[in-house]
Amino acid sequence: MKVTIFETDTPIGEAEIFALDPSMGVAMAKFTPLPAYNVEQHANVLDGEYIAERGDKLRIELVDGAALRSQAISIQDWPALGEREVHILGILEPTFDELFSDLPHYREYYDLDLADEERAEKRRILSTNTRRRVAKEWSILGVILAAVAGAFVYFA
Repeated sequence: MKVTIFETDTPIGEAEIFALDPSMGVAMAKFTPLPAYNVEQHANVLDGEYIAERGDKLRIELVDGAALRSQAISIQDWPALGEREVHILGILEPTFDELFSDLPHYREYYDLDLADEERAEKRRILSTNTRRRVAKEWSILGVILAAVAGAFVYFA
């Protein structure tokens, strides 16, 4: 999905969304600057160093011209590597589901392409792993308590 990033009415770059974090309402996109882009004026992060919050003067439009409202926009620029990204944080409108429900990352996150039997098997495995982890944690705690009690008896 392509988007265009603007400062007021001036387009400063285009971006292709490549990754999602549905639980946080975050999308990450490869950023391609346009002539109006100025790294010192628009980038929040430069070569891994946080510069300043600059997303407040930026806005994003979808291909059809509709606005994409979010809590924050962060341009991360690594000139030394020739890499640029835009992180769209806390997507509000259109909803995250409306925007991305057809994308593979979204469908994978929510297991939308799994058959009911596969989804049930995945939940069973996750549940079993959780029970094993909890049992292991309790057994480690038991060993620690036994060691402390043994040391207490030995030194008493």
